[in-house]
Amino acid sequence: QGPQKEGQERAAEALVASGGIAHRMVTLLYNHSDPELARRAKEVGGRMEARERVLGEEARAKNLVLNTQELTLEAVQAAKAAYERLAAYALSPKQGEVQAQQVVRLRMIHQQLRDASRELALVEARLNAAVKPAGLVRAALQLKHVQHLTALRRLKEARAAVEDGLQAATPGGPLYPELLGRKVDLLKDLKEDQGLQAACALLIEKYPESFQVQEAYETLLDRQIQNRQNEALLQTAQAYLKRDPRSRQAQDKVLECLEVLFDNDSDYPRAAALAAFVDRELPRYRVPFEAVRTLAVCQEYVLKDPARAQAAYQVLAEHYRQETSEQALRAAQGRIERKAAGTFPREPQVSAAGPAGALARFLAAVRKQDQEGLQAVAA
Repeated sequence: QGPQKEGQERAAEALVASGGIAHRMVTLLYNHSDPELARRAKEVGGRMEARERVLGEEARAKNLVLNTQELTLEAVQAAKAAYERLAAYALSPKQGEVQAQQVVRLRMIHQQLRDASRELALVEARLNAAVKPAGLVRAALQLKHVQHLTALRRLKEARAAVEDGLQAATPGGPLYPELLGRKVDLLKDLKEDQGLQAACALLIEKYPESFQVQEAYETLLDRQIQNRQNEALLQTAQAYLKRDPRSRQAQDKVLECLEVLFDNDSDYPRAAALAAFVDRELPRYRVPFEAVRTLAVCQEYVLKDPARAQAAYQVLAEHYRQETSEQALRAAQGRIERKAAGTFPREPQVSAAGPAGALARFLAAVRKQDQEGLQAVAA
């Protein structure tokens, strides 16, 4: 405060360098009776906030390196130092606690990395000994090798190690499923989709009772959803649920597949097939409302099977009264009866003019999954 500009700037720089408590002291001056002092306080406070943002960006950049590149002790130490600076400078106690937790996390990673590096050196010494291990001994060593290399994010080296372990274990060996599961994890991280699907399919086909098979099903279904491989998705989802119909995880994943087929891809025939499979395989108390509703809608409007549609609506009426209205169920039952009797108004023909023809073309395109036809109707 006062006319000495040089002294004011030195004081401002000292405050900006301090952060923390200094910022809270500066904010107390924002509403000072001296307007010039209040203005200077706000300017300094703004500079301190900008400094905190810069420190935060530096820390996040260092942390990003740990998540995307090979882990090294130097990189972890650099990230830890960046978060220590950010924690010391934090302008609020809450932010200081958050950044201090990051420092603790990075200290643990640093220690784990040191341990993994030490163990890795021991394993590699055994693998590269004058008399090289073979068979199950080599496969077991490669499992440890893969674990340590993965911890260090040396993924390509880990991929080579797991392939060597698979060769040493031989198909059908006791360590083969675990090595194959490790391969699945690595291929996911490396984003090698084709090899990933093949590894999952091999686990499912050859080792259906292994601990790794559930993860293989989940991964394979995710890739089939992503790639819109709907026929394969239907087959895999059915196999997954049939393998363990009591598994809540399997049921949730299959219902996700059903939602994708019905809502996202408008693949109603396959959605109907999957919904019918779920309804058939699970006891009634485990069949969710969404599966029966999907089945009823598809049977009525897409597959045009009044008898099966009526059966599905009857199930909704008897077992899912809380999820649907009685009025809607009565309307559906009346609609189905008229369709079965042939008295329900028929759908318009594709050749019809105006809105009726547009509706007919839309329905035809949906049933055939004709994307070009849907775009033409929308245009």
